[in-house]
Parts: sequence; structure tokens; C-alpha cells
Amino acid sequence: CDVAHIPRDATHFCWVYPPVGLTQLNDAMKKKIDEKVAAGDSSYTFFAFGGFVYFRADRRNYVTLQANALVKANNGLTFAGPFKWRSAYTAHLAKQGRFQDVTLSSLLELGIKYYCFINPNEKLESSIKHHLHWTPAKNGAFVYLYDSPSKSHPFDRYFTIADTPVTDQISTRVMPFSLVRKSPSLKSSSSLSQNSVTQQQSTASVSSSNDDRDRFNCSICFERTIQCILIPCKHMCACAECSQIIKEKLKSHCPICRQKFTEVWNVFL
Repeated sequence: CDVAHIPRDATHFCWVYPPVGLTQLNDAMKKKIDEKVAAGDSSYTFFAFGGFVYFRADRRNYVTLQANALVKANNGLTFAGPFKWRSAYTAHLAKQGRFQDVTLSSLLELGIKYYCFINPNEKLESSIKHHLHWTPAKNGAFVYLYDSPSKSHPFDRYFTIADTPVTDQISTRVMPFSLVRKSPSLKSSSSLSQNSVTQQQSTASVSSSNDDRDRFNCSICFERTIQCILIPCKHMCACAECSQIIKEKLKSHCPICRQKFTEVWNVFL
């Protein structure tokens, strides 16, 4: 509880989505929100990304205890993934109205259209007859869809809330995809590549798939996946291990723009 900043006397919690119409705000307001979020303003972060609200319930009464935004929560919630989403379980969630329109410009730029929070230990029903129920995450999870809930997409993924920090080298944990921004090193509009390429695909398709995969490799070691975003320049170019090397060898100067960064935030690609 202390690590995730959850009140000890909380008995229930819920996930709060960002307000509808956030993407319809004018450019000046969007810029202001981005600046406030980058500066670590918890109120704007909650407004832009949503968060968890914890409360204590006693019979018919409840008391709101605390609202937690996911970004800039030091030593707070961390995520595991991405994992390939099982499309057979989308329809049941959609019928419940669980999928919400993406409101963040950074997610829209990646091609993500809908997302949903899965409750801890929630058993999901399949749209395929006689399929077993599926429990994707004991601590809860976020699902991201690249098309409407009625259409499956090969890039659809979900992230689970991890039991313990995924890596100790990152100074700040952030929500999956929450701070992804386009940069000179990331030219693809999609952050996820397919898991495999079938033998029936053409050579051109295989080459394209490999290029997409390489585009998300660390620019320093060229082996591990990019895991970090440098603040305030917002360039994504290094894995967790190499980000530490950059801090030590380059004295915290971004290898792309040479601007000095003050923080290293975790992203999930």
C-alpha cells in the first residue's frame, strides 16, 4: 500500500477516465496541459490521463480518501507487458460500455483509438462458444485497441499492473504509452509490431516488419527495446541500462538534441 500510495484504510477503489471531449480543446489549452503534465502537476496529470480513486465504504456510506494520478508517482505502480490481447474477449467488455475513446493526442498519434481498464482478478467472457473464462491480471490491467471494439487488430495489446517494480534503474514510473511523443528516431505511427511473420508473406513485408521492430530498439546498444523518455526534451532513444550510461558518460545530455535532461521516465513499447 505504501509503495503504491494507497490509503491503508481504503476498502474500495475505481478507475476514473479522462473527461470526454478532451481532444476537442483548442491547441493553446492542449499545450498548457502538456506543459503542466511535463512539470509534474498532479491535478493536470489526473485530468489528462485519469487515475485511481480510493475510498472507504461502510454499508450505504462511503468516504473518498485519495485520488492518485499514475504519472510522476515515484515508486508507485509499475506495469508489465505489452501482452497480445485476446480479441475473443473484447465483445463482452464492449457490451458493458467499458471501452472509452482515447483522449490523449500522444495515443491518437500512435493509432490507438480505444482503451479499457480491467479490474483485478476479473473473469472475462469470450464471444466464442464454449471458450473458458479468462482472468488476464490479478492486479488489474489496461487494454489498448487500434480499431473499434468490433474489429480486432494485430497491434491490440494490454499491460498488467505489476507486483513489484519492473526495473530499479528508472527514476519515475509512468502509465503505459502516457508520455509517448513522436521524435526524429521514431517515424512509425505505431508502437507495436506483430509477434511473427508468416512464411506466406512477401519479402517486402518481412523487410518492413523488421524495420518497424528495429525502429524501437535502443539507439545505444541496438539490442534492447526502448524503455525511457528523457525529460524535458521528450526524446525516446535508450533502454533502462543505457539510460544510466548516458547519465554517467554524457553527464545527462540527450544523445539526440544534446539538451540536458533532469529526469528519466519509463515508457512501455
